[in-house]
Amino acid sequence: MDHRSVYTLKEPLGQKMGYINHNPEAAGLCVSPEEYEYSSAGFYKSGEDKFGFLTHWMQ
Repeated sequence: MDHRSVYTLKEPLGQKMGYINHNPEAAGLCVSPEEYEYSSAGFYKSGEDKFGFLTHWMQ
């Protein structure tokens, strides 16, 4: 995959991550995505990997 392909994937992937991370909030399970225990949203906000296997999706 060349660099142009990666660049064109960043926006759609970011949209999908946002959608996934906001689902628990939309369902009324939490006030913000970072508060949901099983979400990676907290990792993206704080950088703390409480699961021990997360990496940033853009890396």
